[in-house]
Amino acid sequence: MAEGRDHGEIMAHPPALALPARPVSAPVVTAPTCPEHCSGRHQVDGVIACAHCGGEKYQVVLHEWPHSAGHSWTGLVPMNGAPPKRDARDLRCCGEPMRRVWR
Repeated sequence: MAEGRDHGEIMAHPPALALPARPVSAPVVTAPTCPEHCSGRHQVDGVIACAHCGGEKYQVVLHEWPHSAGHSWTGLVPMNGAPPKRDARDLRCCGEPMRRVWR
């Protein structure tokens, strides 16, 4: 806080709320794919690993939406011989459910 000014004086003139000039219209995408729905910016967020053997089978990759910088959707990239994930079934290895490990 500025020296010599109290909270009441500072909040007597709060900053104006800055809203976007116009609303952003974004399409509804239920199953996004890269590169069709991706800006090309990626970030590895972690891995999916076996709780039993510790084997890492999928990378968790964040894909940035092309129309909304800083907002991402999550995709799984197979690694170490894992099959592509095609449906919502639980991922299993060694007969155990796998777990997400953040990096």
